Amino acid sequence: MEIDRIKLKYTLDQFVSFVNFMDQAKNASVSFSENSGFLGNEEYYKTRAATNAWGVLKSKKWDERWIGSGKIAECAISAMKCAKNLVHYNQKTKFINCLDPAHPKYKADGEKVLYHIYRGNDDQKAFEEAVDTFGGNYDTIAYLFFIKNPGRYLPIRSSLLEASFQRLGLSFKTSGLCNWVNYSEYNGLIAEIRDEMQRAALVEYPEEVRLIDAHSFLWIIQEKRFDDWVNKYGSELEIRLERLPKKYFTQSFAYARSEEVKKETKIRAQGMCQLCGNAAPFKGKDGEAYLEVHHVVWLSRGGSDSLDNTVALCPNCHARMHILDTQEDIDQLKRCMNGR
Repeated sequence: MEIDRIKLKYTLDQFVSFVNFMDQAKNASVSFSENSGFLGNEEYYKTRAATNAWGVLKSKKWDERWIGSGKIAECAISAMKCAKNLVHYNQKTKFINCLDPAHPKYKADGEKVLYHIYRGNDDQKAFEEAVDTFGGNYDTIAYLFFIKNPGRYLPIRSSLLEASFQRLGLSFKTSGLCNWVNYSEYNGLIAEIRDEMQRAALVEYPEEVRLIDAHSFLWIIQEKRFDDWVNKYGSELEIRLERLPKKYFTQSFAYARSEEVKKETKIRAQGMCQLCGNAAPFKGKDGEAYLEVHHVVWLSRGGSDSLDNTVALCPNCHARMHILDTQEDIDQLKRCMNGR
């Protein structure tokens, strides 16, 4: 499914102007950080929800022998309670009932499905198992995967975000289509939007634009207040996109990184992720185990580009560090470095 790039650029321009209007500012870009004003107040709760949910889920400690004991259900219910409006209230209740042995809707294989989601390696199969067990409750299942990997998966509110896709010239539907193919395409489309936001340098980040930021952009543009603002002020904007040539200049911010440090860091990892401890998920074109170098203390926070501040992570864990950035994971990486 092809995104209309002109409509996307046009809407991004409107979005930046809208956010500046709400913040009573005038900038060429916006920020989704926690203390960034309008967007921080409105949208950063999603990052907090993922962080808090992961903290109470504690799936790294799960043992397969826990299946059927109620321990996994207890952790998952606590994580679901962190969802706020990312999961409709009725779907939260249904999920909790499925994990309650005293409830008529109890699903005996619920804990096994949850174990496969968070400890298994086949996300497609786990997704399909979740649909079979918990029903086609898209909010619920998407949220479970969002907790697992916010760098790859996103929450969903089907009918609402469909309006956002329509604004961008897409007839993409999600309502009543809770299946792996639809969810994969949904995440893929938003990843494309994220990439366009990065290329256009519209977001104030020393690091890359996050997937959840693109989700927040889509959420904002389907709201009535955005429509009201566009109708009232949009015609007064100097929208430059129609006059842009097909190729145009953008600029972004990046840190220089030593190739030698990257090389030595990967050699020391010996093909194993230094956070989750699993082997690299695949080999790169060079035939070497694919791992990504991560600065434990980010360069944007004053960290050094040196062997004393770098580890090699699998793509999932690397995304996790930049999305959740939990102290628990940072401490684990520091212990890993000190144990060299």
